[in-house]
Amino acid sequence: MDREIVVITPNESSAYEVLKALKRLDSEGTIELYASAVVAKDANGKLSTKEGEPDIRTGSGTILGLSVGTLIGLLAGPAGAAAGAAAGAAATGAAAGGVVGLTEDLGLTGVAGDFVHDVANNLQAGSFAVVASVWEDWTVPVDTAVSKVGGKIFRHSSQDVVVTQIQAGMNELDDEGEYIDRQIDKASGQAQADLRAKREEIRTKQAEQRKMLQARADTIQKTWDAKIASVQEKAKTSAEASKARHQEHMDKFKQFVSEKKASIKDLFAPSM
Repeated sequence: MDREIVVITPNESSAYEVLKALKRLDSEGTIELYASAVVAKDANGKLSTKEGEPDIRTGSGTILGLSVGTLIGLLAGPAGAAAGAAAGAAATGAAAGGVVGLTEDLGLTGVAGDFVHDVANNLQAGSFAVVASVWEDWTVPVDTAVSKVGGKIFRHSSQDVVVTQIQAGMNELDDEGEYIDRQIDKASGQAQADLRAKREEIRTKQAEQRKMLQARADTIQKTWDAKIASVQEKAKTSAEASKARHQEHMDKFKQFVSEKKASIKDLFAPSM
């Protein structure tokens, strides 16, 4: 399954041991490691990324680091969002403010609020964490690596969540428009005229929100394409045993992407 993971460790060296293990599992074809970063929380509760992070595993596209940068920004919170902004900018080539903005609204990040709060509550001052975007068929290999250093792992699948969030946003727009249309049909005179004016305001708002939702959908689809390309690249250069595993992961992910893209296409199709 395609997901984001956060591994909280008691010290910096153990965080890098986890990162080393993730890279080894990736090289073996046991998992796919798309992007990663090591973060530290100081005595004042400020979150920062360590020098040299995030690490993008292939050259197929810096957009692979988007989910890692976004998650770090959300964990940092409004006061410390520079950590996520730096990671997101390095990972996506975007302006730093792009990730800061995401920390202010969970609505379209693909990250569930309870996941962020759970991780943030466990990430105590003085601790370190590895934040990574991965594919894993089963949890045992990563869990084993984490247990060796006394770490605690949290998992989250933002890919499904963000599509659901986009669908919810589109449905909300449709429901609001249908409601005011019904009110217009019931009204008359000045009341009806006022409602028609309100309907035009809503249409303008709907167009803006639809554009925002479409942009988010485009971004997530580009991320999916970049992930597929990254696995293809690894499959070309891997040893035979690893190559077969990478190919299997790619086939599974392609099926997932095909289904989700079809859903998004239907969602934004012009209404008849």
